[in-house]
Amino acid sequence: MTILLRHNINFNWKDIVVLGLVASAIFCAARNLRKLRPWVLVLSVSIAFIFYNYSLTYSNFVNLLTGQLPIFIERPIWYVLVLGIVVITSIWGRNFYCSWLCPFGAVQEGAYKSLNLYNFSPSHGIRNKAAKLRWPMLWLAAMLALIANNAGITGYEPFSVFFDGNGNRAQWIIMISVLVVSMAQLRFWCNYFCPVGTILNFLAQIKRRFRKNRIESNPQALSGYSLCLTL
Repeated sequence: MTILLRHNINFNWKDIVVLGLVASAIFCAARNLRKLRPWVLVLSVSIAFIFYNYSLTYSNFVNLLTGQLPIFIERPIWYVLVLGIVVITSIWGRNFYCSWLCPFGAVQEGAYKSLNLYNFSPSHGIRNKAAKLRWPMLWLAAMLALIANNAGITGYEPFSVFFDGNGNRAQWIIMISVLVVSMAQLRFWCNYFCPVGTILNFLAQIKRRFRKNRIESNPQALSGYSLCLTL
């Protein structure tokens, strides 16, 4: 079933399902309905298996950088997912996608909670070094995409192989390794390597810093903000 809107904008039933999932995640996150979070994540994984192209990837952000955007009337759901999540995260100051919607994050979380046969916790120094590698990796991938004029080459995320089933030997090794380590550490890929999470966390952090600076520079805003928190 395809719904034809004005100016021939196409919304098929898959788009409606994804849009409903995103709206549900935003509502539950805003109301802090933590008991519903596992069910939202299960739905996200199920939809990612069926509709692979609806996952948020680093190549989506590179497409924004290079201007290689799909035609709006052909893929409006792309704009809802990519631009919508970026705008909401930037305004809200909260990375709700990784916590409530990311299908591969949900798979890692499920592996950890159901198959936690051993524990693995890197030292604080190793965690810091791994975190510092995120931005150089993002920069390198973006530069390669700009040089080759192809955002698709930035798709090094393991969930593209996990959900699509297609990839080279290196991609399969990375994906399997991430899942194995995820059994010992909660959301291993998300914590150290995920490019999408890095960007969304950065956008949310900018908003939080702006809000903090605004409150510190205006004591009246601070009292009003505190009052809002108590209501």
